[in-house]
Amino acid sequence: MDINDLYKVKDKQNFYRDPVSKAIIINDEEKRNAYLTQRDIAMKQKLNEIKVNNDINNIKSELDDIKSVLTELITIIKQNKE
Repeated sequence: MDINDLYKVKDKQNFYRDPVSKAIIINDEEKRNAYLTQRDIAMKQKLNEIKVNNDINNIKSELDDIKSVLTELITIIKQNKE
């Protein structure tokens, strides 16, 4: 596709829109690389958030298991005292 086949994006230098796919095309290598870097950083942050949330949920589940075991032990100890 030739740059002449694209539409210029208003108020954005070196940004063009593909009339067929409606995709935005950046015709500036430096801006493109900056965008890709920023996108990668955002994706890594999101993946890290998901991992942290999963870790927190696993810890909550393990604490619930420990609480259940301790409750059972206390019940057994109370029954043996009687």
